[in-house]
Amino acid sequence: MLWYLTPYAIVPVSSTLISIVVFTMVWQYRKTSLARPFLVMMVAIIVWCVFQALELSYSSYRGKLIFTIIQHWGVSTIPIAWLCFALIYTGWERLMSRQLVMSLIVLQLPTFLGTTTNSLHHLFWSDTHILVLAGASTLTTSFGPLWYYHVCMSYLLILIGTLLIIRGLLRAPPIYRQQSAALLLGSFLPWVASILFVVGLRPFGFMDMTPLGFALSGVAISFGITHFHIMDLVPSARDVVIENMSDAVIVVDASRRIVDVNPAALRLAGIPIDAILGHTMSDLFPQHTALIGQFSSVEHASTTISLDRGHGPEHYDLRISPVRGRRGLVTGRLLVLRDIGEQKRVEQEMQAAKEAAEEGSRAKSAFLANM
Repeated sequence: MLWYLTPYAIVPVSSTLISIVVFTMVWQYRKTSLARPFLVMMVAIIVWCVFQALELSYSSYRGKLIFTIIQHWGVSTIPIAWLCFALIYTGWERLMSRQLVMSLIVLQLPTFLGTTTNSLHHLFWSDTHILVLAGASTLTTSFGPLWYYHVCMSYLLILIGTLLIIRGLLRAPPIYRQQSAALLLGSFLPWVASILFVVGLRPFGFMDMTPLGFALSGVAISFGITHFHIMDLVPSARDVVIENMSDAVIVVDASRRIVDVNPAALRLAGIPIDAILGHTMSDLFPQHTALIGQFSSVEHASTTISLDRGHGPEHYDLRISPVRGRRGLVTGRLLVLRDIGEQKRVEQEMQAAKEAAEEGSRAKSAFLANM
């Protein structure tokens, strides 16, 4: 019988299910540039976990070898996807190009080709044989020079991505630190699992726990997606929202949810940022739903509006402009509110003075006419 049940398969099967759930959660963001490399990474993790489970549940040497080779196709893809994800998240999206992605693939090509053709040269695995332990069997390997290249290159790419996330965490405004912390936790879990495996500290016998580490990293990142709006709020948006502007600046996404604000907008709203992000303008100003409805679908606008926050009307110059992604598609809108109360006051004083002068002129004319 080639197939058999083994408790060791529970870990990769569980990791597969976790990764599928995370993939499903993030799929709704698939049109965003940040989601695409993350989805690729989750697919690679699923491939790794599925074929690890198959390898542990199959008894023949040839089958185990094929499943192990396919695992490494997923393994080699993860560092590329992680680095691309980190570059986009930390505002280096301009570096993303086909040339960069192809260069990263070329760096990982020795792993793809080395595992697939190992029987011809034995440079990736110098030896492969079946190890039986506690009633279960796995394909155990002796490492060749290409394997060490694979480990060093994969660690390097993941390290660069992790350092970018750390740099972003240290430099991020407060509203981004929670989501950066979620990403940082997600990046450290695979590091711990992988290092334990490489140095030989394997708590479950011959099991490589790295796929579980990556699956749990997906959980941490998905938590950041649902609670801290990672796919909506990215630090590179701070290029648009200038922190020290006196004008209130609000960024809304394609779903009309507020995804970013500056301090002036917080002062205008009079509520903490946690009560703003993810909500709509109608939630922010419920007493002005009719006014908001006039501009809910407008991409461009330049007009004057009045807001009443309980102590008389306040006048603002409202400007609306589209926020576009890399391909020119509208991904949201930028709203700028400039307080023109002082300007209105001066205009009213000038109008009052003009009317007074005209009234005086009329009175003078009437007086002269009656003389």
